[in-house]
Amino acid sequence: MRGLRIVSVVLCLWAALAVPPAQADARTDAYHAAVAGAYRHYREAVHYLENGNVELGAFALDQFATAWRPIVSAYGTSPPPAYAKTPPERFNLVLLGILDVAQKSQATIGKRPPEQIARDLEQIRSALLLLRRINDVRVYADCIDLMNRATQRLWGFRSRPPVPNNAEAAIRYKVALYETTLWYRQCRDEAPAAYRDTEEFRRLFDGALASLAKLEGVDIAHTDALVSILRELHSFDRLIWLRFG
Repeated sequence: MRGLRIVSVVLCLWAALAVPPAQADARTDAYHAAVAGAYRHYREAVHYLENGNVELGAFALDQFATAWRPIVSAYGTSPPPAYAKTPPERFNLVLLGILDVAQKSQATIGKRPPEQIARDLEQIRSALLLLRRINDVRVYADCIDLMNRATQRLWGFRSRPPVPNNAEAAIRYKVALYETTLWYRQCRDEAPAAYRDTEEFRRLFDGALASLAKLEGVDIAHTDALVSILRELHSFDRLIWLRFG
């Protein structure tokens, strides 16, 4: 992706001075609320582009950029207290870099395959995650992110299913299944009440955990059944990220 490489910028922040993480406060809460509002449009943009819906993807990406500009203005040179480990100039570079990636992605819609643009937009997700990790900040989106990553590792067995006579591959599969199941349970239990109390949240998590239970019981020799359940889980995983990530 041309433009600012925001993940590289964020990685440089690991060398920042070790400052004790700030406690949550009104300014930090306001920042997180603003980011969450913009991030909802980001998730929609990625979802639509991944599924080839260029028109809706472009609209959602424009909404994200529109919501992100006030965040740059409000916090770019004055990071919220919880992000005290990040020098203001670095924090500003990351926020500007996120806007840069969004705008450059907008400019290429219709000129490149939408799934390529969706992959480029992953830089934004990674940058926000790294910023929080550097500053010892954790929000619910981080749990969903780690859950998604675990699911992606399990999803990899769709193209290379474990076979009964390959003990090493079978063990890797079982470990990935166990790890993914733990993350789904943790993210279900950690969810804020505003999510947890909705019918949609319960339906999606119950469906995903039911898929994981089926994977636990399926005979890995039955490749078609295994792949079918993995596809089912993957659909739940993407919808959970779209709605609650």
